[in-house]
Amino acid sequence: MRSDCGGGDYSSWVGPYSFNTPCAEYTVPYFEGFESGYTNGATIAGCLTQQSIVGAATWMANSTNTTYNRTPRTGSFNTTLYYGNTDWIFIQINLNSGTNYTVSLFARQDGATSTNANITVKYGTTASEAGMTNNIVAATGIINGTYQEITGDFSPASSGTFYIGILGYISSAPYYISMDDISIIEGPTCPDPSDLTATNITGYTADLSWTENGIATSWDIELGAGGFSPTGTPTHLSVWDDYTMNSLSPETSYDYYLRSDCGGGDYSSWIGPYNFSTIESCPDPSNLSTANITTSSADLSWTENGIATEWDIEYGAQGFTQGTGTTISATTDNPY
Repeated sequence: MRSDCGGGDYSSWVGPYSFNTPCAEYTVPYFEGFESGYTNGATIAGCLTQQSIVGAATWMANSTNTTYNRTPRTGSFNTTLYYGNTDWIFIQINLNSGTNYTVSLFARQDGATSTNANITVKYGTTASEAGMTNNIVAATGIINGTYQEITGDFSPASSGTFYIGILGYISSAPYYISMDDISIIEGPTCPDPSDLTATNITGYTADLSWTENGIATSWDIELGAGGFSPTGTPTHLSVWDDYTMNSLSPETSYDYYLRSDCGGGDYSSWIGPYNFSTIESCPDPSNLSTANITTSSADLSWTENGIATEWDIEYGAQGFTQGTGTTISATTDNPY
């Protein structure tokens, strides 16, 4: 600028003075492959921000280094993090309440031990570790070789500006995490459930459970003999994220498939099968042992491997023939 003192009398021009307008928040769909706006070997900056938790290194733009598994997954650029560092990269983005979003990225490291490197994805309202209050993807170990996709769904409770945080952790040589092809898109309105399992299996029952990844409050189950071809017609309905399956047959293999019912005719895909096998109807007890032995008594104990609540005991002198000893019938005590 210059001053105008009147009568044609002006100062010299001074300047320039540089300033930057703040970054506008990103909108969905969002894609980042690091192909534009980044300088090879420089810290990822601009409208993406970082926070170092451990170590001095940051996520760096890379287009020329291909050693240590640093070749980009697609295009000419990716971003890498050096070993001995834990570092966040934050994406400022506008999100709507009640909308389901899917975050996806691809990553790998230079070593084969998955506990040496992992990726975590969270979101919150400030670009800081303290602000990352909501989980999207728990810490997921990565290895070398093919890029591994890390993906998760989430639905914010309110609308506004949020920050998606991606945390990279790599403990030791060999050397780098490589990350590429980040996307944030609207996900399915009724996400698939996950983590099917069956526990507390007996000869006649099994407790089925799973993880709900959306807002569903009821689930359809299709159960059949192991290896059956699903029809898409539910055999059972659950209004809890677990279900006790009754009237099973002992020593039988079963598969089950599951889908979420989000209401109004909106369903997830069927997932599965999860296979489990019932046990025999009355399995043998095991781990027979004695304790507190005196000249005239001993405490007997054992492990019950089914659902029995009563046991028959036969005892006699060492080496006796079973069927000729003294019998105690229908005791409910363990130990006895």
